[in-house]
Amino acid sequence: MIFKDPSVRLRPFLCTLLAACLVGCGEKQAASPKPITRAQAIALAERYVRENGYTDQPAVKERLDPESFNWNLPREQAMQMRANTLKGKAIGAQAGGRNSEPGWGVAFDYAGNISDPSICRVVTMDPYGQGLVMQHQDGRRSYWVDAPAPPYKPLRALEPKASAAASQPS
Repeated sequence: MIFKDPSVRLRPFLCTLLAACLVGCGEKQAASPKPITRAQAIALAERYVRENGYTDQPAVKERLDPESFNWNLPREQAMQMRANTLKGKAIGAQAGGRNSEPGWGVAFDYAGNISDPSICRVVTMDPYGQGLVMQHQDGRRSYWVDAPAPPYKPLRALEPKASAAASQPS
């Protein structure tokens, strides 16, 4: 009987499996045929910072995208370094990707108290919304947005107290 031969029974299964791989697993998904808009770039970058653990939300990706300078950090260490460092809402976007290549750059304010409120972090991507990377160089906030920088809040005053100076004899 034909069904008793194992090689014959496996043939339809293997053909189906091969066809599924050729259709679904063959090539990477092609980039969008036309460049994305500024609004689409902002939405992609906001999702990127949220999913990669930069905001006050926990990272959702099992394997975090590496930053441009620390490719081999273990996930836990990368999560500790990133957690709650950026606000989740973009402050601006400009045409132009990495190194003046075509694409988009989308900027984010730091979260919490920072020593220099005139800086920000920037996510870059190609014109089709692919290849998102968090740049390790800080961006100048004034380039990315016309709004004023948040007020500077020094961590602690270093000057002596006025009362101590007033109590000295003259």
